[in-house]
Amino acid sequence: MNISNSEREFLSLVSRLEQMERQQVLLKQYLQGMKRELDNLIDKFENRPDVQIVESLQWEVADLQNLFYQQADINSDIEFSKFDKSESLLHTTAIFLEAIDTIYVQKSNNTGNTTRPSKKLNDEEFKIERMLLLLNQMYIAQERTSINLDELLNRYQNGERNFCEVELEGALFTGYSLNNIKLNRANLNGTDFSGIDLRYADLSDANLQNANLHNTNLYGANLTNANLNNANLSGAKLTRTKLDGANLSCADLSGVDFSEIKLNRIDLSGANLSWSTLRKAELKNIDMRGARLSRADLLDANIAGVNLDDANLQHAVYNEATVFPDNFDPATKGAYLIAPGACLENALLTSVQLGNTNLSGANLKGANLTGADLSGTDLREANLSGAYLTKARLEGANLLFANLSDADLTEAQLSDPEGEFPANMIGVNLSGANLSRVKLTHINLTTANLSKANLKYVQDFTHNLSAANLTGVNLMGMYLSNINLSGANLTAANLSGSCLRGANLSNANFKNADLRGADLRDTNLKDTNFADANLSGAIMK
Repeated sequence: MNISNSEREFLSLVSRLEQMERQQVLLKQYLQGMKRELDNLIDKFENRPDVQIVESLQWEVADLQNLFYQQADINSDIEFSKFDKSESLLHTTAIFLEAIDTIYVQKSNNTGNTTRPSKKLNDEEFKIERMLLLLNQMYIAQERTSINLDELLNRYQNGERNFCEVELEGALFTGYSLNNIKLNRANLNGTDFSGIDLRYADLSDANLQNANLHNTNLYGANLTNANLNNANLSGAKLTRTKLDGANLSCADLSGVDFSEIKLNRIDLSGANLSWSTLRKAELKNIDMRGARLSRADLLDANIAGVNLDDANLQHAVYNEATVFPDNFDPATKGAYLIAPGACLENALLTSVQLGNTNLSGANLKGANLTGADLSGTDLREANLSGAYLTKARLEGANLLFANLSDADLTEAQLSDPEGEFPANMIGVNLSGANLSRVKLTHINLTTANLSKANLKYVQDFTHNLSAANLTGVNLMGMYLSNINLSGANLTAANLSGSCLRGANLSNANFKNADLRGADLRDTNLKDTNFADANLSGAIMK
């Protein structure tokens, strides 16, 4: 249902009126409390001897002074350093009352009212008046921050969003959605926000020390100058989040995506940034001393303005476009350079995101790329012999003449389901490779070397293996109808029980091959070499 602008304005006006009514109720409560306090103090003043009054007031003022120091944020203009707590109680009381008077004068000036307390009041009455003024300030401050979780959630559901300076230490918010909430300057120490929606929330200057923000959606949130010391932000969404001036020392930011983010004046000393993505990020005036950046993605990042003393960059990845601080050598810290011709022998790159990068001619011999994303990656003539590529994503990768001998490609993905982005495997060396459970649909293996490769449980075998080297491969019982094996070398291959009906076997070499019980009907056998092949039981017509 569409709501017109006038209806929106009317609803907004109603909401504001309801909020004003709630504020008036609170104000009435404050005034009633003040009146009770005033009546009580006046009664004591009128019925006690002067000496008792002064003595009693001194102790009451001392108690108020304690609360005053705790509520130091009532007026930041007052310099509490001038109060000497070692002085006598009477002298401290005089200074304290002078401070109360200062608050009153500043409050009056701010409101345009320069009227001082009535001159008709005697000294003791004037002291009472000033103490009540301070008491009122403290009541307001306490009421502003005193709220429980249920009340906040109810008010939020009713459309209220401003909860600045609330006191909710250790609260459990899991399971709620609080987007656009204002919690600036709030005390949220140890609060659990894990997994909830805090999009566009205002948490600036908030105390989030030890808070749990695991997997929290903080898209567009404001965390400027927030205290996130030792907080858990692992897996949190921080896209477009404002973090300038935040304290993230010792925070857990593992797996967080900081791609293309701009950070300034951040304390990340001792923070855990392992597995985080800082691709194309720009960091200035950042303290990362002792931070953990192991397995971090630093491709195209500008971290010249970062203090990386004692930081751990073991197995992090960077490229030639990454900008480091002067005289900082990432290679000595165990980071990997991702570039053409790079030496990455035996590198630990499990689950790394290297899609669309250039590793042509790189040495990745024995590298562990299990679960890695190499889709669209340029791996032409790269050495991947003995590499671990189990469940790796290789759709659209260019493996032209790459060396994958003895590599483990079990369940690797070589093409998208529609076959629009197949890996280019022309001329690839797959001798001795493990291709178990690999789907070879749409894959062109022309002139590829698959000798002694493990093709057990291969799915949807490719139709183009012309001129391929299939020496000694085990293709027993496989469905290979209409396959192109022209010019292929199948010496000593095991094709017993396989279906080759309609296949192109012209110029193919089946010397010493096992073709017992194979279906060879309708095949192209022009110039095919069956020397010493075992064709017993083969179906030729």
